[in-house]
Amino acid sequence: MDWYFDAWKRYAQFSGRASLKAFWMFFLVNCLISVVFVVLEIVFQSTWKIEALYSLLAFLPMLSLTVRRLHDTNRSAWWLLVVLVPAIGMLVLLMLLALPSEPDSDFGHYPQNNAML
Repeated sequence: MDWYFDAWKRYAQFSGRASLKAFWMFFLVNCLISVVFVVLEIVFQSTWKIEALYSLLAFLPMLSLTVRRLHDTNRSAWWLLVVLVPAIGMLVLLMLLALPSEPDSDFGHYPQNNAML
Protein backbone atom coordinates (compact mmCIF):
# COMPACT_ATOMS: atom_id res chain seq x y z
CA MET A 1 0.00 0.00 0.00
CA ASP A 2 2.99 2.32 0.37
CA TRP A 3 3.16 2.70 -3.40
CA TYR A 4 -0.43 3.91 -3.49
CA PHE A 5 -0.02 6.47 -0.71
CA ASP A 6 3.32 7.65 -2.09
CA ALA A 7 1.59 8.65 -5.33
CA TRP A 8 -0.91 10.71 -3.33
CA LYS A 9 1.89 12.38 -1.35
CA ARG A 10 3.73 13.30 -4.56
CA TYR A 11 0.61 14.30 -6.50
CA ALA A 12 2.12 17.55 -7.80
CA GLN A 13 5.66 16.32 -8.48
CA PHE A 14 6.13 16.06 -12.23
CA SER A 15 9.92 15.87 -12.15
CA GLY A 16 11.98 12.81 -11.41
CA ARG A 17 11.19 9.19 -12.06
CA ALA A 18 8.70 6.52 -10.99
CA SER A 19 9.44 2.83 -11.12
CA LEU A 20 7.41 0.26 -12.98
CA LYS A 21 6.11 -1.18 -9.72
CA ALA A 22 5.13 2.23 -8.32
CA PHE A 23 3.06 3.03 -11.39
CA TRP A 24 1.34 -0.31 -11.82
CA MET A 25 0.51 -0.73 -8.13
CA PHE A 26 -1.21 2.67 -8.09
CA PHE A 27 -2.99 1.77 -11.33
CA LEU A 28 -4.12 -1.59 -9.92
CA VAL A 29 -5.46 -0.10 -6.69
CA ASN A 30 -7.34 2.57 -8.65
CA CYS A 31 -8.88 -0.13 -10.85
CA LEU A 32 -9.97 -2.12 -7.80
CA ILE A 33 -11.51 0.98 -6.22
CA SER A 34 -13.37 1.65 -9.48
CA VAL A 35 -14.73 -1.91 -9.50
CA VAL A 36 -15.98 -1.43 -5.94
CA PHE A 37 -17.70 1.80 -7.01
CA VAL A 38 -19.35 0.04 -9.98
CA VAL A 39 -20.68 -2.70 -7.70
CA LEU A 40 -21.96 -0.11 -5.22
CA GLU A 41 -23.58 1.81 -8.05
CA ILE A 42 -25.39 -1.32 -9.22
CA VAL A 43 -26.64 -2.00 -5.72
CA PHE A 44 -27.43 1.53 -4.47
CA GLN A 45 -27.66 3.54 -7.73
CA SER A 46 -26.54 6.75 -6.06
CA THR A 47 -22.81 6.30 -5.55
CA TRP A 48 -21.88 7.74 -8.95
CA LYS A 49 -21.32 11.11 -7.25
CA ILE A 50 -18.73 9.61 -4.90
CA GLU A 51 -17.09 7.80 -7.81
CA ALA A 52 -16.96 11.02 -9.82
CA LEU A 53 -15.38 12.87 -6.89
CA TYR A 54 -12.80 10.12 -6.36
CA SER A 55 -11.96 10.06 -10.08
CA LEU A 56 -11.53 13.82 -10.08
CA LEU A 57 -9.26 13.68 -7.03
CA ALA A 58 -7.20 10.75 -8.39
CA PHE A 59 -6.61 12.44 -11.76
CA LEU A 60 -3.68 14.63 -10.68
CA PRO A 61 -1.75 11.89 -8.81
CA MET A 62 -2.23 9.56 -11.79
CA LEU A 63 -1.08 12.25 -14.22
CA SER A 64 2.06 13.08 -12.22
CA LEU A 65 2.87 9.40 -11.75
CA THR A 66 2.42 8.79 -15.49
CA VAL A 67 4.77 11.67 -16.32
CA ARG A 68 7.39 10.35 -13.89
CA ARG A 69 6.97 6.84 -15.34
CA LEU A 70 7.57 8.21 -18.84
CA HIS A 71 10.68 9.94 -17.49
CA ASP A 72 11.84 6.58 -16.14
CA THR A 73 11.68 5.16 -19.67
CA ASN A 74 13.67 8.22 -20.88
CA ARG A 75 10.70 9.87 -22.59
CA SER A 76 9.31 13.34 -22.05
CA ALA A 77 5.81 14.14 -20.86
CA TRP A 78 4.94 15.16 -24.42
CA TRP A 79 4.42 11.45 -25.10
CA LEU A 80 1.12 11.81 -23.24
CA LEU A 81 -0.24 13.41 -26.39
CA VAL A 82 -0.21 9.99 -28.03
CA VAL A 83 -3.60 9.36 -26.38
CA LEU A 84 -5.07 11.84 -28.86
CA VAL A 85 -4.53 9.32 -31.64
CA PRO A 86 -7.90 7.62 -32.14
CA ALA A 87 -8.25 3.90 -31.41
CA ILE A 88 -4.60 3.06 -30.67
CA GLY A 89 -3.31 6.05 -28.69
CA MET A 90 -4.12 4.65 -25.26
CA LEU A 91 -2.66 1.24 -26.16
CA VAL A 92 0.58 2.87 -27.30
CA LEU A 93 0.79 4.83 -24.04
CA LEU A 94 0.19 1.68 -21.97
CA MET A 95 2.94 -0.10 -23.89
CA LEU A 96 5.34 2.79 -23.22
CA LEU A 97 4.46 2.71 -19.52
CA ALA A 98 5.15 -1.04 -19.40
CA LEU A 99 8.69 -0.70 -20.78
CA PRO A 100 11.58 -1.37 -18.39
CA SER A 101 13.42 1.47 -16.69
CA GLU A 102 16.34 3.10 -18.46
CA PRO A 103 19.42 3.35 -16.22
CA ASP A 104 20.81 6.29 -18.21
CA SER A 105 17.98 8.81 -18.23
CA ASP A 106 17.97 12.55 -18.77
CA PHE A 107 15.38 12.88 -15.99
CA GLY A 108 17.31 11.79 -12.91
CA HIS A 109 19.47 9.05 -11.47
CA TYR A 110 18.57 5.38 -11.39
CA PRO A 111 18.59 4.08 -7.80
CA GLN A 112 20.50 0.89 -7.11
CA ASN A 113 17.77 -0.80 -5.07
CA ASN A 114 14.88 0.34 -7.34
CA ALA A 115 13.00 1.69 -4.33
CA MET A 116 10.13 4.13 -4.57
CA LEU A 117 11.31 6.96 -6.77
